[in-house]
Amino acid sequence: LLLIARGQPTEAIASVRESLARSAQPERDVHMRVCHRLAIRAAADLAEMARPLGDTAGLNEALAIGSEFVALLDHHAQLVRGLPDGGDPHLALDVALGKAELSRLTGRSSAAAWATAAAAADELQHPHEAAYSRFRQAEALLFSRGARATARTFAAEAYRMARDLGAAPLQREVEQLAARSGLDLASPPVASEEDSGTAPVSHGIPFRLTR
Repeated sequence: LLLIARGQPTEAIASVRESLARSAQPERDVHMRVCHRLAIRAAADLAEMARPLGDTAGLNEALAIGSEFVALLDHHAQLVRGLPDGGDPHLALDVALGKAELSRLTGRSSAAAWATAAAAADELQHPHEAAYSRFRQAEALLFSRGARATARTFAAEAYRMARDLGAAPLQREVEQLAARSGLDLASPPVASEEDSGTAPVSHGIPFRLTR
């Protein structure tokens, strides 16, 4: 996560591969599941760097990396769901984040998918993931020309949470989004579900990766 926050997605992916190589049971290791969805996030970062430059080779590589780790996360989720107790409750959060990052990887970041991830993070009391998901939800709404006031609500929530957590890199990302979009990060009114892009998104996988 630190490498991603530093803007080093390639190094983050290499670190994930090293962790996979060291794990005795990478298919079942919960830590590896987190690594899988962080690798999808890093691949999405690479894709977002490649698209504006018209870097087809870089984009194709990012999509290939994302596809690889989507498949690994999918396989892990299937194994965990097959356990007698259905696995640990954090599976829903990691799958939701992986699904949301996949939407960003393919260039169609889904506000609904990020809303699902934020709800899962809230339920499990993971404030950093909740703040990050709200930041991405605001970003997705703005990119899709959704309700601007609603995007402002989620951006402000993400900013407040990141500030309270001392998560400076995330705080800077929200500030940059606000600056690009002309958003005021002072706490706005609470958004309604109708405008927030919170249509249910299934936690089910497999995912589908398209260019």
